[in-house]
Amino acid sequence: MAGCGSSCGPSCRCDFSSRAPQLPSLLSIEVVTGLLCQAVANSARRAQLAENGDMSPEEIDAADDKLVNWLGATFCGNNRHYASGEGWNSEGLAAYLREMISDEIAASCGGVPRNDDQLVYAACALFVKDMYRLIERDQAAGRDLDGIENTPAGVRFIGFWSRLLVGAPLEMLSFR
Repeated sequence: MAGCGSSCGPSCRCDFSSRAPQLPSLLSIEVVTGLLCQAVANSARRAQLAENGDMSPEEIDAADDKLVNWLGATFCGNNRHYASGEGWNSEGLAAYLREMISDEIAASCGGVPRNDDQLVYAACALFVKDMYRLIERDQAAGRDLDGIENTPAGVRFIGFWSRLLVGAPLEMLSFR
């Protein structure tokens, strides 16, 4: 490093690389889990508002569309607030999703998009659809939706999708 001699020790103040602020990485399971936890919590809150008559079905649909678009843009690497993995968001992720959940995407979307970005968006739409199955099960059972992301079923669901979106090996995908 410029200005540093070969005798630099731990007290050298010339290396600032580890101190530079970094964006949260979409390759980090913790970051992705946090994103998905928040998405589930917010959607459960909206479902509760709808159940209480405080939010219309149209408002729910608009919020869900916004969520799918935000997740899709984020996991395609188009969200400036997150660091995407070079070659992963969206090309590598799309290839992985094709390998791992193409049947589910085809069943949900009427086919598997060939375009990488469209495939990532389709997977995000599938995430939202699956999330509502989780929410509706808890609603049907009369459970409070507050904290659904921390229930055993919520943790399994979020864990599956988090591992899927960061490219975890097949043996780590155990939700479905």
